[in-house]
Amino acid sequence: MREGHTAVSPRSNALSGREIGVLEELAMGTSTEDIASKFHVSPHTVRTHIKNILRKLDARTRAHAVAIAYAEDAIHPALTPEDD
Repeated sequence: MREGHTAVSPRSNALSGREIGVLEELAMGTSTEDIASKFHVSPHTVRTHIKNILRKLDARTRAHAVAIAYAEDAIHPALTPEDD
């Protein structure tokens, strides 16, 4: 831990497993529609997950949420998208 900083619980601890999965897909550049197809939900449901992720992480954009999740070591997406 850096000097002068206190231990704080990462914001990403509040995320559900599905929200982590959505963040990993966002980090790989997967579209909302493709995330919906992969998780067998509607695009509206994916957008709801993203809205909740932004709120829980206090992020301004999807990219900001991904950056926070990386910084907190909450996501570990594959380097290349999976072949379906």
